[in-house]
Amino acid sequence: MDRRVEIQLPETVANQIEQVTRTSGKPVNQLIVEAIELWLSERRTWTRLEQQELAIADLTLQGIFRDPTPGEATGAALWNSLSPAEKDAIKQELDHLPAGPSASDVVIAGRR
Repeated sequence: MDRRVEIQLPETVANQIEQVTRTSGKPVNQLIVEAIELWLSERRTWTRLEQQELAIADLTLQGIFRDPTPGEATGAALWNSLSPAEKDAIKQELDHLPAGPSASDVVIAGRR
């Protein structure tokens, strides 16, 4: 099975690859493999925080993460301003809410 992939590179990147290929005398495929190997070897030495920042940046670029809305930022600031004891009390209360009717019971009641 042929596993070739066609990639559209920005012109500046394509020009840089062409220039490096001419000056090094190596084929483009070998240069790409070397670049990936270098990236992987450098990645192994990154701190956990650097890896997290890279992952967050990547997920943001993909549209999976976004900046908080003003309401979310306000709620986060309020939560962060609470003391650890206040946060624990809220968590305790939320962890022990009384059980209410199940979703199916609500739906059935709504159909009557």
